[in-house]
Amino acid sequence: VDPNPFLQIMRQGDPYCQRAASTSLARLLITFDSSMESFVSWLCEQLTNSRNNNLAMRAAVYALTILLRREEARLLFGQHGGIGYLTKLLKMQGAGANAQLLYELTFCLWTLSFCEEVKYNFLEQGTIAVLCEQVTAAPREKVVRVSLAALRNLCEGEADVYNTAIIGCGLPKTLKNMRERQWADPDVAEDVEAVYSALMNNFRELSTFERWAAEVNGKNLKFGLVHSEKFWRENAKELEANDFALLKALIELLKSDENEVVSVACYDLGEWVRFFPNGKSIVKNLGAKDLVMAKIEDPDAEVQRHALQCMSKIMVQQWEFMR
Repeated sequence: VDPNPFLQIMRQGDPYCQRAASTSLARLLITFDSSMESFVSWLCEQLTNSRNNNLAMRAAVYALTILLRREEARLLFGQHGGIGYLTKLLKMQGAGANAQLLYELTFCLWTLSFCEEVKYNFLEQGTIAVLCEQVTAAPREKVVRVSLAALRNLCEGEADVYNTAIIGCGLPKTLKNMRERQWADPDVAEDVEAVYSALMNNFRELSTFERWAAEVNGKNLKFGLVHSEKFWRENAKELEANDFALLKALIELLKSDENEVVSVACYDLGEWVRFFPNGKSIVKNLGAKDLVMAKIEDPDAEVQRHALQCMSKIMVQQWEFMR
């Protein structure tokens, strides 16, 4: 299959032609063995430019629901950062989100959850938290079904790290309530039971530090009990493990597109330098100071405030006297 004639049509920008050409090419590529590289690149481009051209994004997502039925396509799309693109699009959908778009995006993530080579991206991109939020919010039963199916693929087998992240999102409590509901689709009830059982088999109450680590690994920081002076006074030294791996992950979250994540990261970083010996020098050497400094000019007032406080804690010797 020569994709070039289809790609020429798709690049012309007409929404109807883009949808028709991308759908047709996707169907051909799951039927005939042919190179998918240029098509996957076009799809990723539409997903990243979704704010400028929503219709092209919708066409790309629909084409993906077809293309990702082919195993080789899942690996290729995953290697292009596809899980991150889909996760960001899901996060962008507000309260009035289109249920069909939510379903198609989540369906794509479900197909990718079968690909062992890219599963780790579900942790790295914060996808697990988004899937858990969809199960809890229950926008439509079909969206809940594919979200649960994706989580089921992640939490079955040797999946302690995924289970910890799912438990850290508070899903067991939601599933416990869902078990008592009557579902029109029997697959939902089956997946609720399967995910709940998989989580409960090795369930234990996470320590406060494990909950914090799950938030960092899931890129889903939210203000709460694990973001407090008391927490950091007790747990600052925990970040020393594995050559400060969790500290480095926290610093990376300063680059997040989500304002709350950046605000919490600034707060946590500032508290850590207060309670860890030589913490100020360590974060400076890891490049955190420059990242926090840049956030002082952020358009969001809360990000500005937390960045300014964090910078003060990094620079000042005795923060408590500055309050």
